[in-house]
Amino acid sequence: MEDPHFAAAGLAVAPRASTGQTTSERFGRRPHGALPQARRYEIVGHTSSGTIQKLSISAPASPFISDAFEGFARGSLIATPDGPVAIEDLAPGMLIETADNGPQPLRWIGSTIISSERFDETRPLIRFASDSLGMARPSPDLILGPRARIMFQHAGCRQLFDRPSALAPARAMIDGDSIFAMRSVAPVKVYHLVLDGQQIILANGVETESFHPGPHGQALMDNDELELFLSLFPHIKSIEDFGPAPYPRLTAFELNTLQAG
Repeated sequence: MEDPHFAAAGLAVAPRASTGQTTSERFGRRPHGALPQARRYEIVGHTSSGTIQKLSISAPASPFISDAFEGFARGSLIATPDGPVAIEDLAPGMLIETADNGPQPLRWIGSTIISSERFDETRPLIRFASDSLGMARPSPDLILGPRARIMFQHAGCRQLFDRPSALAPARAMIDGDSIFAMRSVAPVKVYHLVLDGQQIILANGVETESFHPGPHGQALMDNDELELFLSLFPHIKSIEDFGPAPYPRLTAFELNTLQAG
């Protein structure tokens, strides 16, 4: 039976999908050269000169583009020096609290709408019930995008990365009990945030990753894809302009291995 609380939010529990990806899916390409369906993306960001630019574009819903917009569902509460602020109320220039670097200015906020008609079962939203990661982690429930990552502490992280923690894919944490894959039964607006460099921010009390393409992001795109991707960020001219990415990322396999141990 469908939970009325989920239905009111435009979401419902979805069957757990395989985490495997084909090469064509990973690179945002479809078989036989077919292009992904286009989607509308809204962008508000700093330019290289420091002014604020607003863009509304239609672009293929390829994973390398969608990942830059599908971080947090509308209503997620982001920690700032003035207290939690709903993600839809943030704007470039506002200060965002970070785990290790104090308040940092928001440079870019992107958003798009996930519709029930175009819902991709291979890219579900993930709902973390209140307290599913510990007391008030999150509080209230937190809905993340399909490629969002959460800071995960485990002794094994030091063996892998010489650090006490690493970023774990939220999707690999689905347990069907307090962490669910969700399908959209009504339009859901989702957002992502870019700061200077890879940062750890608090969303509903949970340490999550700001958007960063990662050190190998450019290798996953051909020249045309890279040009399109960079055009989404008015202040960015090259992948290097996203800044350092000091926080290591666990694969789903690594996370599951650590949890099993």
